[in-house]
Amino acid sequence: MRRRSILLLVPLVALGQASEAFAQNGSGDPDPNPHDCSAWSWCDADPCSVCHFAPDTLAGADFEPTWSHALTTRSDYVFFQTVRGTPAGTPQNVSALCMGCHDGVTPMNDFVGNAYSGPDVTMPPGPARFGNDLTEHHPLSLELPTDALYHASTTLAREGRIECTSCHDPHGVPGAPALLVMDNRGDAICFECHNMDAFPEPAIERR
Repeated sequence: MRRRSILLLVPLVALGQASEAFAQNGSGDPDPNPHDCSAWSWCDADPCSVCHFAPDTLAGADFEPTWSHALTTRSDYVFFQTVRGTPAGTPQNVSALCMGCHDGVTPMNDFVGNAYSGPDVTMPPGPARFGNDLTEHHPLSLELPTDALYHASTTLAREGRIECTSCHDPHGVPGAPALLVMDNRGDAICFECHNMDAFPEPAIERR
């Protein structure tokens, strides 16, 4: 099958770069997953509870998904504007959950059941703190176009939209670096959505 390359104007949403911001835990040892905050004073003894409700707190509750952390409180996001569509004014769905830490404003310690009583803690400066300027990242909460330039059958869309978790798995995937959902050699993630055979000539080489 013929495959062309396309100039990628923006990088993938780099949630995987959180590893630099959380490069070391309290003991000075590298964290196996940058979302494991168990060595931080604001974090619960069970780091899973920062994002997820414990099962025993959901008895009889109709709550989906089981998310315990505050959503992003920012409303001033600036997105990369694509000719294929316009992202929502603020991150939606699961992206709003991710930005609940990565916006640099919403306290990371703001989750249900947290016993921490110190001052609020926000994402420290670094590549994992995106702020409101997302123009250097792949558009978020963008509805996947339905024309031939895209694979309508892609499994990476989240409720028909491209979200943070389209490219990144916060829990990590064996063999995939930077918390990506799969090995991205040969731009495999990009080609899950982009149908390069449908792009017109001449081909534009990727930088």
